[in-house]
Amino acid sequence: MDSREDRLVQRLFYLAGVLLLALVGLNSWLGWQDSQVSYRLQKAIEFQRQITSLYTSILDGESGMVGYVLTGNEDYLHRYELARRQYQGVILLLQQHSHSHHPDVSLLNVLEVQIKAAFVEMDEVLDSVKRGSRALSIERIQTQFIHTMLMEIRRGLGELEWEEDVFVHQEQQQINRYHFWRFVLVVVEVFLILMMGWLILHSLQVRRRALRDQHELQSQLLQAKKLESVGQLTAGIAHDFNNILAGINGFSQLAQRKYGKLDPSGELSDYLREVIEGGRRAQTLVRQLLAYSRNRGGNLQTVVLQNVLEAVAGLLRASIPSSIVLRWQPDGLPLRVKIDVVQFQQALVNVVINSRDAIGQMSGEIKLSLELSTFSQQRCSSCSAELSGEYVCVHVADTGRGMEPEVAQRVFEPFFTTKISTEGSGMGLAVVHGILHGANGHVVLRSTPGMGTTVTLLLPQATD
Repeated sequence: MDSREDRLVQRLFYLAGVLLLALVGLNSWLGWQDSQVSYRLQKAIEFQRQITSLYTSILDGESGMVGYVLTGNEDYLHRYELARRQYQGVILLLQQHSHSHHPDVSLLNVLEVQIKAAFVEMDEVLDSVKRGSRALSIERIQTQFIHTMLMEIRRGLGELEWEEDVFVHQEQQQINRYHFWRFVLVVVEVFLILMMGWLILHSLQVRRRALRDQHELQSQLLQAKKLESVGQLTAGIAHDFNNILAGINGFSQLAQRKYGKLDPSGELSDYLREVIEGGRRAQTLVRQLLAYSRNRGGNLQTVVLQNVLEAVAGLLRASIPSSIVLRWQPDGLPLRVKIDVVQFQQALVNVVINSRDAIGQMSGEIKLSLELSTFSQQRCSSCSAELSGEYVCVHVADTGRGMEPEVAQRVFEPFFTTKISTEGSGMGLAVVHGILHGANGHVVLRSTPGMGTTVTLLLPQATD
């Protein structure tokens, strides 16, 4: 009897082992399929991002063309030429991505023709200005012909993005089905693991860690999509606002030149100067919006970070009240990073100004320090990406009032502020997020109510 039971147990054990191996193999195959679908999904998301980038380049080109026609400012012409170069590269990337899951690229080809035609029309408008026919160029803009062409392009891009949304939805459903069946298989495997001992239980723990990592990646993707959506909305508002500002500033400057000398009292000139100054402040806000939404690195160059911080610390002391002590503690070794110096200075100034406002009228201290640190199992406070490896760290620590956890979670959102409306726009740390991530960096925020806040700007160390 015992021998028969032993043989039965042995056969059940071998059967459970074979079944477990079969299930593990099936689960691995499903995991491989899952990774393939996830890869295609990432490509689709990148495709959508490129569509947005393409439309942004077109709008940059239009605003640069209109600004140059109205004001004659060469900066607008440079913006137009930059947009003209960028859209061709984006079209090429879209075609490469499109071939991977859309064999029919006819719609993209039509859009390419329409975009080229729009830029040809804008080239003709600019050529008229260069030939001295500014009035004729303004008249051509007012005919709305270019605007109509851009609306056609926008509709085409919307159709292309809608097709991509359908594809993303289908792939997400496929991922969900794989997740469901993998979950069913895991339940069966757990039952078999309980029969086969502690070694199989160890395998279950590894599998659970993999599932936890997968959930964390999904959470990171959701956070990235949230910030991307806010960035797209912000970019759209900024471009529309910029078009309005171009007209306001342009015509205000023209009015000041033409009628300012005819006003003996100078009252009209004073009014126009106020209008122009308000337009410049609005353009500064637009640049902050675009710095957040574009998430680009700008003019990256390799610099010794100690030199940059030394210069910024000297400038900041003039804007810090005497009741607040600004301390700068440089690291002994020269640390090189690849950044846009102007953008990084703006990010650092934004953080220090926030620290100054957190201290308020009380006496306190803001300490700047620099070091090379190794990170593991930590996450970026603005994008939730996992941090791993060495980073050059710029710490900005203050002795202000600190923040509650629910406030700290939202400080990198555009337009979120705890200040009154006249003291802040809520774009300071949102701009820091855009600048740091444009330079492949991250930001970590630690705050304790009543104890102060430490903001750490992380940048990868330059190897060249």
